[in-house]
Amino acid sequence: MVLNVRQEVRRRGWSQTLRLDAITAGSRLQYDRDNASLKAGRRQYGAFNTVNIINQSAVTVMFLPDFVEDRAIVIPANTIISKDEITFQEFEIRNLDASTGVSANEITLTFGYEPPFKRDRDEPLSGGRRS
Repeated sequence: MVLNVRQEVRRRGWSQTLRLDAITAGSRLQYDRDNASLKAGRRQYGAFNTVNIINQSAVTVMFLPDFVEDRAIVIPANTIISKDEITFQEFEIRNLDASTGVSANEITLTFGYEPPFKRDRDEPLSGGRRS
């Protein structure tokens, strides 16, 4: 029974939604791999591969997967951005405005693991294409 439940969970994927705390001007919030909000998904899947960020604040923020500057995603004020096929285990949200803070619950972040489509998991048919 437990094996069947685990297989079903693996097939369906997993997601978590966070409403972020306040971020003072020029500051950041970090969620490292040991954060309780990330542990359940990381334990099951190893890494996340999708993120949806809703920025309802008046400032531009930056999402840094695995704290890596080269992979940063900028989210302007009052914008929603979704990314998939992005792999990360931890992240940071940075307030890019040096004079205005972000209030609590103005940024909502949903991240998780989505399994690949069935067609992406199946082996191609042998013999290739028919004429």
